[in-house]
Amino acid sequence: MSETVRGYANAGFILLMFPSAFIAAGGAIFPISIVVPVPKPWYRHYQAMATSLVLTIVAGGGYTVVHYGLLKP
Repeated sequence: MSETVRGYANAGFILLMFPSAFIAAGGAIFPISIVVPVPKPWYRHYQAMATSLVLTIVAGGGYTVVHYGLLKP
């Protein structure tokens, strides 16, 4: 992987971390206090946390692949 592609990939993963951070911060700042009578699965109840967690894992995994050069032939 060339240095230019590696730089663009790192920038993309950094940009992917921003929505993750904003979703997590928004979930903490603007909590929803609506009581739902029907029980929901945990990932539906904690939708902001679940979305942030998925984005963080994807960005972290991708950054690890690029950082350690795991795609080199």
